[in-house]
Amino acid sequence: MTDDTHAKLDNLLRSANIRLGRIQRNRLAWLVDRYGAPTLGGHYEGLRHGGVIVLTEPPSGAAAELFYRSLHSGCAVAIPFGENPGFDFLKSKLTEFGTVSPSAEGPHELWWGGIGWSKLSASADGATIRPRIVSYYPFGSDPDDIRSLRRSLDELELDSHIEPVAAELGEQVLCFEKAEFLARMWQRYSEPLLFVEAGATLCEAPLLPSALGCDVALHKWNRWEMSARTLYLGRTARAGQLLRSWHHLAASYPSIWDGYLLDQAWGLTSSEGPLDTVWLPRSYHAMKGDLAAARATILHSEQTTTTSLGPDPGFAGLVRAARRAGRTGARDAFMVMTSEAANENGVAVILRDIEANDARAVAATVEAVTGAFAADCGGYKRFELSLCALKDDLGAAQAAAQQARYRILEIAPGQSIPRDFSRRACISHRRSRGHDRLPSLSLTDISTMLKTIILLTQTVQQQRPLANLLREFNPDLAFCSALSALDLAAIAPDILRNARLVSFANDIPVSQKFLLRLGHGAYKFHVAPVQYPGLPASHDDSEDPRCFSAIAQSIAIWPDCRRVVGLETVTVPDDATPTERERLIFTRLAHLFWRMSSLIARDAEIRGIIDSTESKPTFAQMN
Repeated sequence: MTDDTHAKLDNLLRSANIRLGRIQRNRLAWLVDRYGAPTLGGHYEGLRHGGVIVLTEPPSGAAAELFYRSLHSGCAVAIPFGENPGFDFLKSKLTEFGTVSPSAEGPHELWWGGIGWSKLSASADGATIRPRIVSYYPFGSDPDDIRSLRRSLDELELDSHIEPVAAELGEQVLCFEKAEFLARMWQRYSEPLLFVEAGATLCEAPLLPSALGCDVALHKWNRWEMSARTLYLGRTARAGQLLRSWHHLAASYPSIWDGYLLDQAWGLTSSEGPLDTVWLPRSYHAMKGDLAAARATILHSEQTTTTSLGPDPGFAGLVRAARRAGRTGARDAFMVMTSEAANENGVAVILRDIEANDARAVAATVEAVTGAFAADCGGYKRFELSLCALKDDLGAAQAAAQQARYRILEIAPGQSIPRDFSRRACISHRRSRGHDRLPSLSLTDISTMLKTIILLTQTVQQQRPLANLLREFNPDLAFCSALSALDLAAIAPDILRNARLVSFANDIPVSQKFLLRLGHGAYKFHVAPVQYPGLPASHDDSEDPRCFSAIAQSIAIWPDCRRVVGLETVTVPDDATPTERERLIFTRLAHLFWRMSSLIARDAEIRGIIDSTESKPTFAQMN
């Protein structure tokens, strides 16, 4: 890139008030060097001549379509505020090349893409750095499984390392064994590593990742699910950090499949520094029978219809939308910063309503709050920033912060953030124990939103263990005990505004007046001799008379608003005595409460899990 082009890029960033970190600036300069001069996206009509188009505002649906039609393979698109979900629709129309995650010097995600991989793939032919291909196979397995891989490596004259591993489950290699193998290869060799499964075949030299000069490169199956079957690791500190995080997670959760843990490691590493990620094209993850097999660089032996990439269907609902846009979601911290403070205290800042606000306002608030913590940590060791577009995102971010026992602050785009906000928050937290709002900061302390749990139980002995369990997930909760309707009536109205009622094994009716005063709803844990609660009575013999259901259900004035939010069933043996039957049923009810305690203790609406339009219930995975 010439000095004139460098100057033009710097002038564009300065005039548009775009703040990039060094790694992000290098990636953008790399794009300009290959695609041409940068321009600021403003008009969406007419064919473009090429170059890099920098977008700072998300276009509407019609504008996004016009913009897409104006592009060709000689154009690249860079979005310096890629964390904003307002850009998701446009991203879905483009080919996603990669992302560079935020850092303290550049607190935004840089997303870059274009129209097809042809221009970038052509540049791979001139790559001067060739990765070492590494793979393994289970000890004692059929050597034919790796013969095609060895043959293709020899034909392409690629350096490689393939070895047998002693898998604990015989021919099935677990995630922690894969991560451990890669960690050994990282220590053994000095060049970049490209891992492929042993059953794969290389149809041509896989030089694209090293030509792009990234930290890590992988393919997203179905555009969102990270696959560990093809994984490139550059020789950078950030690639090593991702590998260590993946290795640690895999050792801690050995039974979880590798794609999920790789996703979590990527999210963690991305939040802690500028990870330069390339999302590899399908040709690097083609499968037998795939339409892309004829143009494959790496051909895997599995069939296209394989489901082993994502055995947990509930995981899709958690991350699909964010991963398709190449960004972290509300359940992941967008950015993590640490200070020199000699403690383990943390503050979680949640930026809400980001999709409903101007992208510039969101970006300015992100820069203000991260800059304020960098200038004055306020005595906090760790700072986490989460971005939330929807109410469900807000609840998820709150729950994560509460489990970490962080100070939680909620802000909105455009709010004024004082430079000493961290210190003010710390002082206010000490004075109020995390209950009072912070009007001087123009911030909302969301730990004050749910203050009290009203426990309505069958016996007084049930109160303390239930309260202790809920307090584990929200230490600042206060509790009111109740055994009867008179106890409920005696609770002061100002407490009800910040309270939630939880009824456990107590069937007394709750008055409409009381329910209307509750600020955070009411839930009832009870037992019913039915197999399919929440559905009309069945006309066949499908109900098992021995089956009892432990049910968690919202309490509402209108029947249509009542929903089953938790369910467990137990089948009582025919020869069980009445005492044994009661013990089995109560144990199941207590287990349901234990399983849902983290949801009950946090300030979020709990979703229903039964769809009554079906002949039998269908259960959604609960977050």
